[in-house]
Amino acid sequence: MTRTRRARRFLLLAIALTIPLLTSGCAVLQFSSSGGAPLGQVQHGVRICASGPGANQCADKGNINLDATSGLRQLLLGAQIPADVGAPASLVSTAPESVPFSESPGYAAELQRLQPAPAGRKWVGWISPTINYATANSFQQSLFVAARWQLPRKADGSPYSIATLTSTWVVGIRNIAGDAPADRAVACGPSLTQAFKDGAGDNSLVYCLDSQVDVTSASPDYGVVTTGARASGLPGTVATMPFILRNANIEPFVFGTIPVSATTTLPGATVEVTPGTLRPPQNGDGTAFAAVGIPVDARPGTYEVTFTADFGSAFNGVRTGVGTLTVLAPPGGGGGAAGGGGTPARGPARRTFTTTLPKGLSVANARASGVSVLIGSSAAGPALIRLRQGSVRKPAVSLGKRVRLKAPGPVKVTFRSRRLAKGPFRVTISVAGKVVRTTGGRLVR
Repeated sequence: MTRTRRARRFLLLAIALTIPLLTSGCAVLQFSSSGGAPLGQVQHGVRICASGPGANQCADKGNINLDATSGLRQLLLGAQIPADVGAPASLVSTAPESVPFSESPGYAAELQRLQPAPAGRKWVGWISPTINYATANSFQQSLFVAARWQLPRKADGSPYSIATLTSTWVVGIRNIAGDAPADRAVACGPSLTQAFKDGAGDNSLVYCLDSQVDVTSASPDYGVVTTGARASGLPGTVATMPFILRNANIEPFVFGTIPVSATTTLPGATVEVTPGTLRPPQNGDGTAFAAVGIPVDARPGTYEVTFTADFGSAFNGVRTGVGTLTVLAPPGGGGGAAGGGGTPARGPARRTFTTTLPKGLSVANARASGVSVLIGSSAAGPALIRLRQGSVRKPAVSLGKRVRLKAPGPVKVTFRSRRLAKGPFRVTISVAGKVVRTTGGRLVR
């Protein structure tokens, strides 16, 4: 048996986050994933173990059907993933031994040449430094390597729409010697699964694919969808725009209720959001409305409104989406209509109001967090805000709050009651004992 035939063999044992292992081999069940990934990423891992009879080796001998032997080696590690998914430039194996893997476009190119990725997928590759492998060293016989795939989002902010992500992992190995240095280009010859001399000497053996395995798991993420997140208004009015928090493959209990907020680049503007938290169903949407009070001295132009859903630092922080607010020039330099559904102004003495209600708010969330209403006004002053459910004369729920409205606002008023029920509700604004505006909403199951 020649030296080139004595190259050590390595086997990939798949470690997925959420499904059983999809390959056979030694001691598969004693391993688990290396941990969860932040929001927007999927972590897949593989164990690389040397073929042989040792305690940390694997009985499976891979494609070449030989046990591992001692010598200087480099590992070639590759993965085939969806073309729009991002891959890390480097990897580092975890305990029992830390081995860095750097990006290898050459190995990825050879995999593509000899085993082309189908449409919509791509190969990525990494290579290890020289390993002074010894069969008596159990640490070098077993390496666990994990990659975090970065999930893409669409132009409108929608999250990755494919329910599962599959990565196809491959591993190879090559000799390192004087006539086969570690910095030489990766070359696999006519076949990935046959030994190949990529140099002039006998020590230049490379075996590009000794083992292959698929790893599949869910691809959970959230995204802020900005479709329709556009509004316009005159100075001194309130403009509103919707933002959608879309859930892709995540059980709602994982994050619970998610705080949301908004800011704007319009100087001096006031921004409020209703509702203040969202809990979209799995593979569903939650909608919140950002209301922007446009200052009376605002300059006409286009400004950004940034909506933020905060998942906490443990889950990679936030998801954001940017909407567009257009401040209109007052006709003739005078006043204008109230934005966000307000009543048109009819002279300087007429006071106008806007009311922004949450849409799609569930009874459970309303009872837990309240019903938040945003009120805008063309003039500051006291007002009584009421929320009622049931008949006009004998409402089942009647809640009231006295507030001082700002101009243009908005001012957030939150109503809480365990008696809130599924069905319609109405919100009234009263000034000096007279109802000046009534707006209707609905709580859902």
